[in-house]
Amino acid sequence: MLLADNTMVKLKSNANEYVPLTASKRRKFQVQAQHVGPVTVKRNDLFVASHQWEEIGVEDILTSPTNEQLILRNFTLLEKYITQVMKWRANKTGRIYSETNSEPLHHNRKNRKIEVNSPTITPNLQPPSSHLDEQARYELLNFVRIIASMYNDVHYHKFEHATHVAESTDTIFSLITAAYASSTGSSPAHPTIPHSSAYGVTFDPIVLLAMIFGALVHDVEHQGVSNKQLVHETDPIALKYDNLSVAENNSIAVSFVLLNEDRFRKLRECMFGSSSSSLKSYKYNENHLTFLKVMEADECRFRQVVVNIISATDIASTDQVKAVQSRWESAFGCEPHQHEKCARIIHDECAIHNKISSTSSQIESKATNTYMNSCCIKPQDSSIIRSIDNASVCNGAAFQCNLNKSGLCRACCANLRTASTLELIIQAADVSHTMQIWSIFLKWNKLLLDELRDANKSNRGPDCTGNWFQGQIDFFDGYILPLARRLEQCKIFGVLGSLFYENAMSNRSRWVEEGRTICHSILSR
Repeated sequence: MLLADNTMVKLKSNANEYVPLTASKRRKFQVQAQHVGPVTVKRNDLFVASHQWEEIGVEDILTSPTNEQLILRNFTLLEKYITQVMKWRANKTGRIYSETNSEPLHHNRKNRKIEVNSPTITPNLQPPSSHLDEQARYELLNFVRIIASMYNDVHYHKFEHATHVAESTDTIFSLITAAYASSTGSSPAHPTIPHSSAYGVTFDPIVLLAMIFGALVHDVEHQGVSNKQLVHETDPIALKYDNLSVAENNSIAVSFVLLNEDRFRKLRECMFGSSSSSLKSYKYNENHLTFLKVMEADECRFRQVVVNIISATDIASTDQVKAVQSRWESAFGCEPHQHEKCARIIHDECAIHNKISSTSSQIESKATNTYMNSCCIKPQDSSIIRSIDNASVCNGAAFQCNLNKSGLCRACCANLRTASTLELIIQAADVSHTMQIWSIFLKWNKLLLDELRDANKSNRGPDCTGNWFQGQIDFFDGYILPLARRLEQCKIFGVLGSLFYENAMSNRSRWVEEGRTICHSILSR
């Protein structure tokens, strides 16, 4: 497809059928084309990317997918992102080997060549693989299958919802990449290339994997009732987590407990690399040891991202919503006089999330948790990490703050923007049905109402049927539309930034017109 006056696009539904773009979308793409010059756009162009977002899960409306089909879809998705991590790690490790084998030689006074500071490399030390072997694939499939079984048989917060959120998160990354490609005339060649307009989000494979993993497990063991109800019932998990983000903290804990079991050892090695004990058995010079320490920190960073984004999905918590909003305002409204506030927020949040992570890890098996305390990156390593990755997010910057380094202001604002952007993405994916086509919105809207009605019948929640019509309008106005506006304001979606708001407004308008009739139809069943 070539951006021109007669722009054509190949639709996903029929590979051989071409349909002209609408006039408004053609104008939007032409403006973008004028900015970057002549560009040949392939199947991941702006229109196809937005089309994919709008119709995520549309094939599941008429025919409900089986659990096994959902398992395979999530398996394929996770395998893709784990493979990206493994390729990134293999590339980085390859640099170590090449540098080691090309150590400089120096001449002594007798003109004899002597190797200086040559590291000792064990002969059987091999670079990490860049793909999952059969054992790792078996463990991954088994992990996803167990996660699926841990979702309760409720109407809305079920495994299909987790799949929809994971696939929506994946498509959001595709939208960011499409926007990047359209603004530069090309697509990223490597996942760790710096991308300031997306705050590095789409170029850190560990962050991407953590986002997909977090989306998949974010509602594990959800009982189909609110946190408020769990607290009211003095549910055991409410007592365990001191009445704070009860369902979210439980999902975090049980997911990591499962992942850390011995039967998933090979899977963890693919995700996070070799254990620190095996790495420390080899002798490297100081720079190489520092780099290996950065690689060891992958699991730490992964855990922090998962904890942070799942906590951000607790939109019923006033304190959590205020915290997320405060981070957003400080990150994207950051003026010079606010830099100290940015630094303080990052420092405080780092402590909070480390505490949550530590709480959940206390009930995990010790066999796979032995080096978590030592894998976090220390402040003195930050400059080396930046020079290696060339992107602030790749050093775990979204969740760490070095208050003693120069350039604090720029670093803190950028880091806070990364953390805030990740929260924004998962929140959008969690309610993505409200910003997609009408049939998808209607499907999940009905499922949520059915779940709340069942809870009420079991005396585990209030009766919401009488106010469902107006309640949905209030939800659009109070949460969905402001969220969609922030997706546009963060500017990581380029010309696609208005997509979310336009779709949400379309669904809201149609709900105002048809919502009463729909509610009457649902409630009369």
